[in-house]
Amino acid sequence: MKKTLRVAVSQLNTITGALKDNAKNLEQGIALGHEIGADALIFPELCLNGLNCQELSKNRAFLKETRRSIDEIIQFSKGKQPLIVFGFLDAEENRYYNSAGFIQNGKWLGSYRKIAICPENDGVDTGFFSSGDEGILLNIEGIKAGVVIGNDLWDRYDLLSTYDRYGVCILFHLSAFSFLAGEYTETEQRLFSRSKDFEMGIVHANAIGGQDQWIFTGNSMIFDGRSRIKARGKMLEEDFVVADIELPLRGRKTETGAIRCGLRFQEWPVNRIDCDFSASFKPEINSKIFDYPEDESAAICSALQLSLRDYVGKNRFEKVVLGLSGGIDSAVVAALSVSALGRERVIGVLMPTGYTSDTSIKDAQDLADALQIKTLTLPIGDVLESYRQLFEAEFEINTGDLCEQNLQPRIRANTLLALSNRYGWLVLTTGNKSESACGYSTLFGDSAGGFAPIKDLYKYQVYALGKTLNKLLGTQVITESVFNKAPTAELYPGQTDQDRLPPYEEVDPIVRLLVEERYSADEIIKEGFREESVHKVCELYIRSEFKRHVNPIGPKLTKVSFNGEQGLPITQRWV
Repeated sequence: MKKTLRVAVSQLNTITGALKDNAKNLEQGIALGHEIGADALIFPELCLNGLNCQELSKNRAFLKETRRSIDEIIQFSKGKQPLIVFGFLDAEENRYYNSAGFIQNGKWLGSYRKIAICPENDGVDTGFFSSGDEGILLNIEGIKAGVVIGNDLWDRYDLLSTYDRYGVCILFHLSAFSFLAGEYTETEQRLFSRSKDFEMGIVHANAIGGQDQWIFTGNSMIFDGRSRIKARGKMLEEDFVVADIELPLRGRKTETGAIRCGLRFQEWPVNRIDCDFSASFKPEINSKIFDYPEDESAAICSALQLSLRDYVGKNRFEKVVLGLSGGIDSAVVAALSVSALGRERVIGVLMPTGYTSDTSIKDAQDLADALQIKTLTLPIGDVLESYRQLFEAEFEINTGDLCEQNLQPRIRANTLLALSNRYGWLVLTTGNKSESACGYSTLFGDSAGGFAPIKDLYKYQVYALGKTLNKLLGTQVITESVFNKAPTAELYPGQTDQDRLPPYEEVDPIVRLLVEERYSADEIIKEGFREESVHKVCELYIRSEFKRHVNPIGPKLTKVSFNGEQGLPITQRWV
């Protein structure tokens, strides 16, 4: 015997700590779920409290307000049809849990506590969380639903096998999986595999939004009991996902697929909750399967837009400010900022010296004109000269020496930070991953600021993003002159980045293997790279760890994004 269940997912962008606003968003989702006749409405992981709460997880007042917000949601749910499944932060006897709560028509039914806790994973779990010790079976008029959170679905095969034995035919999966470049379709493949392995439907409710360096993807999905995708939510946008799925009514099994394969697992205790209601009306619905972005650069662009927009908005900044050098990095950050925030909220600052070429000044001004952003031109040559005079009794600052080179970006940083102090603008830095890995930046200079939008992009990805932004903005705001010029900081006459670095065509893949794949120098050389370039990059990477520890955060796009995941100690003699 089979029965049709109408399931919905409210894919929310919540704000960490904003309990009142988040509760109101949940209530709006509940009202919409009632309106479309949903039998079950699933919200993402930790949607009430927000993600990556860190020390807030142990704050007594925050936990008390969490319970009060839940009580308000319970009252709001009176007379509403759906079974409500939502993520929240729970605590009991100085133990803290990543939990899912269940509400039905004005009643609190119980909760489930996440079992597979991964403190290093995806900006969701903290080291404060404890693991749950039992599964949950929701009996919805004979349809048995199991509940899992996040990595429970991948790491607790024993729990899924237990659910299978109990006759569960659908899983409600609350999650907050984050964006990784090149891997954003992997979740769907893994969901399909789990659905097929256990012959269960899956309702995957994934968070969306930017939270510090993390970017949560969205892309909530609904699979039926035959592993067919019935709905896929928008990527990197809020959405409300709904589908009708036909499911079998199952009894307890004496034999499961795992047992038939010879696998044996310890059976988990399972708490059963009966949900004795039925939706009284079922209006027509339109289930949608939204496509993924057309290419990798378009996906990265959308992810960075969301990250920047949320960091600015959730931290209540009105405007952003950045230095415009006429180079590709600052051009891309400016264009990205306009695409994410609008031109009225972006200020560009030109800070030339006697080493700044006329071409660079023109390219920077042409970019600003094309983007229609406000600019300030604040020459810093006289400030640099004042430093020469300041130190002339102690030592001479010569053209092109390291002291003079580093003074210039530090003067520029002070200029931008002064504007930030005066007007409350957020300073954006423009460094990329290739430069950061090689320490090709000035400590408390060009790396000083509040947010680093492209810090996890390799140089080749910066160029690709520039072309994507031109296409998105409908005109060539970043000109061919910017794309074609040799990368340079213009800190002394005739300087280019390749005075100190191998070509970026070599640096990018070497850094990826070294940092993300954790290859040794010898292993990288065996991949066919020049020995001289490999040893140069490896040496620069090791010697510049101290710089990366004080850089601002920025959107995480790869497994190791220099937001604290890398494990090199600053003081060490192993490498």
